[in-house]
Amino acid sequence: MKKDGVRAGQAAATRAGIVAAAKRLFQAQGYADTPIDEIVAEAGVTRGALYHHFKDKGALFREVFHAVEHELMQRAEPPDVTGEADPWRRFRLRMQGFLDAIVAPSVHRVLLLDGPLVLGWAQWRTLEADYGLAAIGRALDAAMANGSVARAPVRALSHLILAAVDEAALMIAHAADRPAARAEAGQALDRFLAGIAVRPDI
Repeated sequence: MKKDGVRAGQAAATRAGIVAAAKRLFQAQGYADTPIDEIVAEAGVTRGALYHHFKDKGALFREVFHAVEHELMQRAEPPDVTGEADPWRRFRLRMQGFLDAIVAPSVHRVLLLDGPLVLGWAQWRTLEADYGLAAIGRALDAAMANGSVARAPVRALSHLILAAVDEAALMIAHAADRPAARAEAGQALDRFLAGIAVRPDI
């Protein structure tokens, strides 16, 4: 039993090392320009070890995508959110933090440039929804409960907000001048979210 536990731990460490190596390379140079041999060398493993854990490069990318999404959710929390009492204002600040985080080249390359191409548009949208819909739904529930936002179908409204946020992020990712695009997208998104409030100044 002890040996089984050691082997499981070693396998988990190998898998984590492969994902970390692929993440560094995908973020630095993109999926298409990162051959398997380079990932293997970066991780210090054999091709056999990589294919033991991942059936192909696409499956490895999916794992990296999840890792970057998780990091993004943690980084998209601006420090001034905790001092805001109104739940809808807090959510609007979080969305600005999200746009700030997504501007980072290492993030937008994986999530917004390579993501739709490697995963396919339908799967990419599904994964984005998995990460975003629940958080948006919780924010809407809280805002509706305290009267900041009028009662409405939460799921439908969550999908519409997620689409707006994703489009804002894609606009920034594909812009020639990302700082300018970030400013414009942030202003437009916040105006859209403010319009959902019972009072526009909320």
